[in-house]
Amino acid sequence: MRKSLFVFGIAALSVCMMVACGSKGGSKDKEKAGTEQVAEESDDEETDDEAAAPKTEAGVLAMLQEAYSDANLVAKPEDGMEPNIDLNAMYCSKAYNEKVEKIRAIDAKRTDNQCFHLLNPETLNWIYWEGQTVEMINARADVEGDTADAWYYLTNGENAILTNVQLVYEDGQWRINDFVQIGQLIINMMESMDEYIAENE
Repeated sequence: MRKSLFVFGIAALSVCMMVACGSKGGSKDKEKAGTEQVAEESDDEETDDEAAAPKTEAGVLAMLQEAYSDANLVAKPEDGMEPNIDLNAMYCSKAYNEKVEKIRAIDAKRTDNQCFHLLNPETLNWIYWEGQTVEMINARADVEGDTADAWYYLTNGENAILTNVQLVYEDGQWRINDFVQIGQLIINMMESMDEYIAENE
């Protein structure tokens, strides 16, 4: 009888130890599964961010389409009231806007009315036909990491002008960093702004 109780006790102890080990393994498996789930959720979050403004040609062109949609509102307000839209602030890079602000400060002090003509009127880099709206056609973009080069034609329905802009990926969004070519002119806005600032500061 004592022998039977001893054997039963050993068996019961073995079962308890197996259950305990199984529980530890189970906890580790759960922890591991939880970690994998967190990793998957993190990946999903990154994917969502990239989907909002992906570093692809489609992402660049979507941003440009949105920009020209707002440019059309500025050029030809639907209700006759000019919307409070600063195209440069909304769609251009920080470096570009820093130069714009320097130029505006310089122009505000001038008494000869010889302002930096490439910023007046505000839509000049965006729409070249006063009071008209434009459509972006035959657009393409070459993306390399956080920079991109986009080429497209702007048309008012009668004329079309070739435009080339350089963009940077900044704070999760594509932003225009330089207007390089408008029609047959190679203007390079960043260089032009630098020259004007150096001459007038």
